[in-house]
Amino acid sequence: MSEFLLEVRDLDVTAGAATLVSGVSLALAAGTIHGIVGESGSGKSMTASAIAGLLPHGVTSTGAILLNGTDLSALSATAARRTRTEQIGFVFQNPRAALNPRIPVGRQIGEALRPEVRADEAAAVGRALQLLDEVGVPRAKERLAAYPHELSGGLAQRVVIAMALARDPRLLIADEPTTALDSTIQAQILDLIQTVQRERDLGVILITHDMGIVQDRTDEITVLADHAVVEQGRTLGVLERPTQEKTRALIAGAHLGDEFAPAPPAAEGTPVFEVNGVSKRFESRLRDGHVRVNALRNVSIRVERGRSLGIVGESGSGKTTLARLLLGLEQQDSGEVLFEGESVDSLSRTASRHRRAAVQYVFQDPWSSLNPHLSIGTSIAEPLRGAGWNRTDRGRRVAEVMHEVALPVELIARRPSQLSGGQLQRAAIARALALRPQLLIADEPVASLDVTVQARVIAVLERLREEFGLTYVLISHDLRVVRRLTHDLVVLRDGEVVERGTTQEIFTAPKHDYTRELLDAIPGSPHPLITVP
Repeated sequence: MSEFLLEVRDLDVTAGAATLVSGVSLALAAGTIHGIVGESGSGKSMTASAIAGLLPHGVTSTGAILLNGTDLSALSATAARRTRTEQIGFVFQNPRAALNPRIPVGRQIGEALRPEVRADEAAAVGRALQLLDEVGVPRAKERLAAYPHELSGGLAQRVVIAMALARDPRLLIADEPTTALDSTIQAQILDLIQTVQRERDLGVILITHDMGIVQDRTDEITVLADHAVVEQGRTLGVLERPTQEKTRALIAGAHLGDEFAPAPPAAEGTPVFEVNGVSKRFESRLRDGHVRVNALRNVSIRVERGRSLGIVGESGSGKTTLARLLLGLEQQDSGEVLFEGESVDSLSRTASRHRRAAVQYVFQDPWSSLNPHLSIGTSIAEPLRGAGWNRTDRGRRVAEVMHEVALPVELIARRPSQLSGGQLQRAAIARALALRPQLLIADEPVASLDVTVQARVIAVLERLREEFGLTYVLISHDLRVVRRLTHDLVVLRDGEVVERGTTQEIFTAPKHDYTRELLDAIPGSPHPLITVP
């Protein structure tokens, strides 16, 4: 019997003539967590997919993958698939995509159980309840009949983990399991994975672009770059004494939030927006009838011209509802919203058009916000065409904003699928800048990007603020990004403002327990990420 639960030897993954993974080797002992890190496209997810036997159609792998000493490549396809199914659990990045929206949670967990358990309905229900209890899902019996859309992001990810554990695997692979989650929920999910790993003596492969998570949660680390291993070893040893430039760049990128945003000139004149005593309610139909939900309760904020305002809080705290009020996509039930000192409810048609042009939105997911069938240049030009710009002026302005966001103009004819994640987010920012807005509302603008690409996008946002005096409202669960980009901060919880002030004041001396909880959940806290010598 091998001393390692998993051994990967000289793994190559190819798609036609393209090399996706080249010569990757790693070893994982039971009861340990091995982190795989690297920039987007470095081969992290393809390595994990090859180990789990989940490579896309047309993608093939060579090399040896040994599980409990058994070489899977020496088995028949049926035997290798059965071995992987019994011994490997996989936690996907996006729980919404991993769960079938049309099937209740209980049935989906049931489908993941062993056939002999699944055949006995009472045993299957009992095992599903046991799994939900193990992963910390409250009111587990009620959740069996719930559909994925009725769960929060954190609960949905707990269900995915329950499914991954359904057959008592020896190896758990978690591919960016907390990317889209708020900091406190992220910490809870990582705590859960670590607890399950210890209680079951599992081996865990944790794929992440967050070096703070790597420092906090892993025993060993493999750094990938350009589809190959560039550095490998005990986590603290690699972080303290990196030998490769790629590793140094990843560590340096993780320090992007070490400094506060430079202080702008004192706010002068009328704020871009004032929100005074605003409340907003929605009605949600549940199985037990209508339930009125308070999305915002007596919220007041000021968006000062030339400053950046951060809005933070867990999912459901009201962040997005507040942003939609500023955009004019929602209307408050009570209270007042002022744009440039005038109530938005009494704006003339001309003033309303000015507001729409002056306030633009950058979405979290550029893949969803840009039309995949249009070229980048056409997408950026869409707001200009709607505003009546002629073809010549549109072309000139598109070239200008591409230059402003450091996007090579030769990409103008490419489709979104032909751009990297960082390039695509810069294209989304360019589209938002096309009409020269006064205020940019950015909703998790770097959440799905690895740390080095995050640093490049953040540098663009900082430069745009300095050169054009842009005002930002930043919604983010990544408090390091908030610290780097914002001057003022509002903390929301359950639709209410629990703390407000300058970003530096709140980070340095938080007054509310909830704010302290958010800050303590930052990966790497309370110990700062190791600094590259």
